[in-house]
Amino acid sequence: MATIYTESNLRLAQGNEKYRATIIAAASKYTLTPQSIAAMIGAEATSDPDGTWRADSNEDHPKKAQGLAQFFPDAWTAVFKYPPSLLCQDCKSMSEEEWMSKRLEAKYAIDGAGAYAALNLRQFASDSGWDVESLAPEDKAKLAYMLHHEGVRGTTRLLMGRPDQYTAEQAAERLAKQLKSVEKANQLVLQHHGKAVEAYKSWFFSYIDTKIDVNFFTVQDKQEFAKPPRNMAEIVEGLGGGTRPAHPQPRPEPAASNGKPASSSTAMSRAVSATGSAWFDPLEICTLRTAHLKSKGAAEFGMTRNLGTRAHQGIDLAAEPGTPIRAVANGIVYMAPVTANSDYAYGNTLVLEVGINDLPPAQAKIFKTVNPGRETIGFFYAHLSEFQYPIDRDSQGNILPVTVHAGDPIGKTGCTGNAKGMNNILLGAHLHFEVRQEAKKRCIGLANRVDPLPFIVICTNH
Repeated sequence: MATIYTESNLRLAQGNEKYRATIIAAASKYTLTPQSIAAMIGAEATSDPDGTWRADSNEDHPKKAQGLAQFFPDAWTAVFKYPPSLLCQDCKSMSEEEWMSKRLEAKYAIDGAGAYAALNLRQFASDSGWDVESLAPEDKAKLAYMLHHEGVRGTTRLLMGRPDQYTAEQAAERLAKQLKSVEKANQLVLQHHGKAVEAYKSWFFSYIDTKIDVNFFTVQDKQEFAKPPRNMAEIVEGLGGGTRPAHPQPRPEPAASNGKPASSSTAMSRAVSATGSAWFDPLEICTLRTAHLKSKGAAEFGMTRNLGTRAHQGIDLAAEPGTPIRAVANGIVYMAPVTANSDYAYGNTLVLEVGINDLPPAQAKIFKTVNPGRETIGFFYAHLSEFQYPIDRDSQGNILPVTVHAGDPIGKTGCTGNAKGMNNILLGAHLHFEVRQEAKKRCIGLANRVDPLPFIVICTNH
């Protein structure tokens, strides 16, 4: 039984075991890995609550995307015309209605997913001149998903600016459509200094990295997961495109007249007058943690632990140790390192105190709702491995705060405190992120805390 359920090192939900042989065959045929094929199907398929993929998805709507791989008619037609595909080989003599219905048959859908990936990768390699064949299979899976999503022409437009570059208006429109919110799209564009094309590219790369999780379909082994797979930006940059999304660069730290970091409300006002209010999510990619939890809901805020009997005071965002964390807004950072033998559950922490006038309208509106009557709010980061700034102390030994700007790197994630041993995402590595009504006040339970998720612009799985 162990051999059957781990064949080709492929991890599947029990209800998807019936697809194992077909996935392995398609992977071999199209020079991918079974994990890559499974990841592409997993990104598209409609699933039952137990994780079983539904081969009959949209059965009554032939003009919509159907089946395991969610093929639209045009894409399925391309598969039908591709000679190596099982659909082309078996269904040449059928009517269009008959072979179009094969989208709902698992063996054709799975083989079609591999065929369509191979077809798009070959066409993109020809159009771009990039050495796609040099990519590792898991990298090919991510690029293939991008091609499936944008089409070959759309991908070359986005990555290479040809045959014509996306305009700012087109990119902003696509971003708003994907996020289902003009307001969120505008915030993301603001984070990229008004560059809508870079904002769309950054969102899209993050989306692909979340959707195509090859590790999830690999039988877990600590050695296998010692090194995480490359992200989409690294893949594209490695191909020679030089198209890594542009992320805002940190600005110089403002200082008081005595040369020490400023630590008063006037320092915050000075930062605002110089840069304006802005918001940056705490991580470049925010994804609720699922590893070593019963469900994603256990990573959310509220009475979400121990079957609803224990409070979770913030949200857990999946992050490999050493991932940079960012100041969500202009404010003052108060750092709290722990000693080597400390049993403090949060480990190394910092809190960023932010004034209401330092937040853009969307977050300021939330602030007023959850923190009425106050002028400041706190954003708390836990389990850190290091701080961006040196620990300076005053004459009484108190750690001096540091004034920062929105988007500045302020530290790195880690596995300190009760996150000890969580040294990669699959073992539960994460940033614990809270919003505290009074920034520096410590309380038990949910007192002094509010849900951080409404403040986040983009959480990939919420």
